[in-house]
Amino acid sequence: MFEEALLELPVRARTVWALSHVDGWAYQQIAEHLNVSRNTV
Repeated sequence: MFEEALLELPVRARTVWALSHVDGWAYQQIAEHLNVSRNTV
């Protein structure tokens, strides 16, 4: 059920989720990596 919900997210949202929850990145790191503002993350 969780995996299904995760797969329904847009690709970019899944990427943010994975970088944060799987890889342990901080939101600021993710923002810099994706070239977006921290608020966007």
